[in-house]
Amino acid sequence: MCQTLGIFRMAWPKRLLLRRAGRKYCKNLVQRWMTKESESLRPEIQSWLRDQWTKGELDYPFMIERLQKACEKALGTTPEYAFAAVTDPFAPKGKKAPVVDPSAFEEAVLKLYKMVGHPTPSQVGYTPGVLEETLRKEAEGLFDDWEEKVSRLTMRLIEQPQFRLAGAEESIRQVIALIDQIVGRNDTLSQEFTEKTAQGYERLQMLRPDIREIVQGGRKHAALLTEIVELLRLYPKWRYQSLVLRHVNSTFTNLRSFLSDKTREIAFCRTRLGELARSFDDAPVDDKAAKKLGSGLYLFPSGCRNLGETIDRLFPPITQADLDALDSKMQEMIRQGFTSLFHICMTAASNLLKNLENSMITEGESYAATRMPETNVVDMFLSRHSDSEKALDQLISAFDEAAPKLMKGDAASLTELCVLAVPPGAQEGRFREMARRAISDAELIPAPSADDVVFYREETQLPLAKLEQVGAEVQQIYRQMGTSEHFTPHTRNDIDWLPLTPE
Repeated sequence: MCQTLGIFRMAWPKRLLLRRAGRKYCKNLVQRWMTKESESLRPEIQSWLRDQWTKGELDYPFMIERLQKACEKALGTTPEYAFAAVTDPFAPKGKKAPVVDPSAFEEAVLKLYKMVGHPTPSQVGYTPGVLEETLRKEAEGLFDDWEEKVSRLTMRLIEQPQFRLAGAEESIRQVIALIDQIVGRNDTLSQEFTEKTAQGYERLQMLRPDIREIVQGGRKHAALLTEIVELLRLYPKWRYQSLVLRHVNSTFTNLRSFLSDKTREIAFCRTRLGELARSFDDAPVDDKAAKKLGSGLYLFPSGCRNLGETIDRLFPPITQADLDALDSKMQEMIRQGFTSLFHICMTAASNLLKNLENSMITEGESYAATRMPETNVVDMFLSRHSDSEKALDQLISAFDEAAPKLMKGDAASLTELCVLAVPPGAQEGRFREMARRAISDAELIPAPSADDVVFYREETQLPLAKLEQVGAEVQQIYRQMGTSEHFTPHTRNDIDWLPLTPE
């Protein structure tokens, strides 16, 4: 004797439905991440940026203040006080003409040049002034600091579900607009001081060689003496203001170029997310799997012919609030497992995007499960077979399909075990009664089932003679093996098995 069994299921593709719905939700979510539409985000981002711009010490006055403090540190005092200490000895006292010592005047000019430098068309052999070099170094450090702050200020929005790529792009556009306003306001003033500095330097250089003659010329050269003393007083101020404004504009201009690079990075992220979105397209293999079940058949709700129609029927349309809730879950998953969405998009490793896809599908399926209505395969069966006779025929066919394939014929024998597993529900009793009527020549042992209707048939005492695969010769060999001493065809007794010992 031997045993054999057969099984037939009437199922509905719950797993395939959840997978398809989850992929659909993921695709909708990624498409939202990629969108360029930012009109609705503009007011909120604008208000937020203004607040962060001040709190983050990114406004124009802060930059001026930082440059000035660096100059004070380099000189040990304020630039204005340092300039005055050099030029005040030559200032006229009351209505009297200024008293100028030519040697002291020349020494004062050189001191000022050492502090602020002078305009030059070529840097070859040129030694920059103390303030000139200080401002250059401080502006470089300022740019590095602001580069990090501005990047954090704008790109962080990619990790916020309500903003993502569109929010980051909008914030960059608004920061660039702020920069353009600042540079635009400063540009005219910077050019004005640059021109004054160049003209003042040129005139001062023209009069310097004649300083002794001007001093000795008395009233004849009084106007020139007043002019050269006034140039000595004004030149360092013009030059200093020109340098400050130039470095301010240069820093903001470099920040603008940096933000343009960030815009290109966002465009690259959008391309990568496009690849991710396409990976969530409906898989043809799912449709094939839903059409045929290996040992049974799939049922769909009445009026539905495939997965797509079933999803449209069972799952309500996803709203923005639904996407917000799902996005929050996705962001937490990304934070814990992938650092950030920006990191995923910018990393060259292709498996990172694939890993994100798999993790998102898992989250999407879990979310879809919370939206799937309670569905019973018995209800689907009865709704599709309102005609009682057709329903009975279908049950008979299912029972026949569950017959063990090794046996000849479909009729149940006296030694066959027949089980009918049915999911609980209001229609369970009706379904079992229909099955009893359809299959009256066999006792269907009732059993519970989670989702599917299952016909299970097991032949517990099947003679070898009824197996087509086993002929008379094979049966004879089998019997001989069974009668052999210390040998059985079912287990090994030629091996010394070690006794089980607890660890």
